[in-house]
This record gives sequence, structure tokens and C-alpha cells, in this order.
Amino acid sequence: MRASLDDLSKRWLSSLLLLAACSSGGAQPSPPPTTDVRDWVAHPAFAIETGSAARVWVASDIHGGIDRFITLLQGQSLIDASRSWSAGADHLYVLGDMIDKAEGGLATIHFLQGLQAQAAAAGGEVVVTMGNHEAEFLADPMNDKASPFLEDLEGAHLDPVAVAAGADVGAWMRQLPIGIVDGDWFFSHAGNTRGLTLSALEADIQTDVTAHGFGGRSLAAPNSILEAELWWETADPTATVDSCLSGLPAKHLVFGHDPAALGQKRGSVGQLLDGRLFPVDAGMSPAVNDSQGALLLIERAPATGTTVSAAFPAGPPGAIFQE
Repeated sequence: MRASLDDLSKRWLSSLLLLAACSSGGAQPSPPPTTDVRDWVAHPAFAIETGSAARVWVASDIHGGIDRFITLLQGQSLIDASRSWSAGADHLYVLGDMIDKAEGGLATIHFLQGLQAQAAAAGGEVVVTMGNHEAEFLADPMNDKASPFLEDLEGAHLDPVAVAAGADVGAWMRQLPIGIVDGDWFFSHAGNTRGLTLSALEADIQTDVTAHGFGGRSLAAPNSILEAELWWETADPTATVDSCLSGLPAKHLVFGHDPAALGQKRGSVGQLLDGRLFPVDAGMSPAVNDSQGALLLIERAPATGTTVSAAFPAGPPGAIFQE
């Protein structure tokens, strides 16, 4: 029978209390994982790409839907029948929220870690950014959204408190970039840069997270780059988005997090404000069940310009924007 979140919390709390009691005498326990937030030189807040990849695929908000995600990638020939990278020099960007909502988050992380190595060996690249659910877990592994991921960790005999502090997959999670800059495209989980320049935004995140952890204002506030929803819906949406883009600088912003961003068209990816914004949360998690998954495909060709398409588990990508 599946343990409840309260049961899991009590179980891990008991383990921590026992560890504390043992540390007062007798054999000393192993030292806990480092609590240093991250090495910002080795792992800066933003991954900077050259903009040279001819094809960039984007997904977001898998939320445990590993089987749907694999079927989606196979349907567009990014991976083969053995689940290995087969997209050559293409890039794949996954914009956070691998965990929670449904079990399968740990399997998703392991799959993406393997895919990163395979793509690099083939001349491609897989970049995974942090979502609000990863940041919330790192800040408080017993938060009220975490039950499915706690089930994953329990099944793997991993202590969630230790993982959040940097053990096992926690080390990889703590080093995830907050966003990606690729030519004149910017990618992040929720997208709201608050009109800051890239250097100012990076400094704000680094200072805040170093001082307050992953639950700090820069990542956890309702208007933050990981949490904001419908942030462009102001009296002048175009001016609001242009302010964000000009500070980066970029011409296009791609984000997940908000399955309602396209209005009634849930379960898809699309564009808003004449190609300024591209929402990509297709609600592929079985717990959300808006769709079987969708990818955004950005194809850049010197002769014909940039074409942006929506891609699904079956069928060729369909163009939604041309530049």
C-alpha cells in the first residue's frame, strides 16, 4: 500500500532524530553532504549557447511522465528504439519540472542524465534547466507537492533530505541552470525576467540563492523566473514582453510552467504576441493529462530564416511561426 506524505515525513524525521542522537556519543555518523549552494563559476545561473545549432527542440513540465516523454522523443526520431540519442548535432532543451505530480521523476532525471552524455558524444547537446518544483524540493524536500518524488526516492532507498542537500541526483539538481541563452532566443521555466538585464538577473539570483537557498525570493516569489504565471498580461502586454527581451537582449522567449498560457488551447505548444513568446507546457504528465506531449522545434537556416514548429508523438512537425 502506498505510503502517505505524512507517513514518509515521519519516517525520514525519525531517521534524522536517530542520526542526531547517535552523534552525541559512540560511533560518529558519516558527514552529511555539503550544504554549499553551488559553484557559480563552474555552474553559472545561465547556460550560454552559441546559436549555431540548426535544430533546437524544447520540452517542459514532464512531471513524472517518463513513458510519454520517451514516446514523444522516439516519435520525432530524437532517440531510437533502445532509448539512445539519435538526433546527431541537434539540441534538446528541457525547461524544468521533471518531478512531482506523478511518480517517475527520478526515472526522468536518470534518463536525461544519460541522454546528456550520449548527445555530447554525437556532437549534440541536451540542456536541462531548473523548474519551480526542483527548486521547491531543494529548499524543502518535505514540501506539500513532493509526495510522488518522495515515493520515487523511497523506492530507490534514498533519503530525500540528503538528496536535497546534494547526495546522489541532488548534486545534479543543485547545479541546473536557471535559463538558457541561445543566439536571440531565451529559455527558462516561467520566463519572467522582470525587465532586468541578463547580468543583473544573474547577479540577483546568485546573491539571493547564496544567502537564502533555493527558496529565496529570486526563484520562489510569485513574480520570479521560476514561478510567475501570465506575467505578460498587463495593460500593455507587448511593452511588458519587449522590456524583458530588450534587457537580455533577445527576440524570443520560450517558457513552460503555465499550461493555461495559450488560453483554451491546452495540451499544445504555440506562440503569442507575434512570436515574442512561445509557451511549451503541454501538460504531458499522467496526473495532468492535457496531452501525450509536445515539442517546440526551432529550425534555423541561413537561406530561409527561422521556422518554428509544433511536434507531437506522431506525424511531422507543423509550422506555427516563420521569421
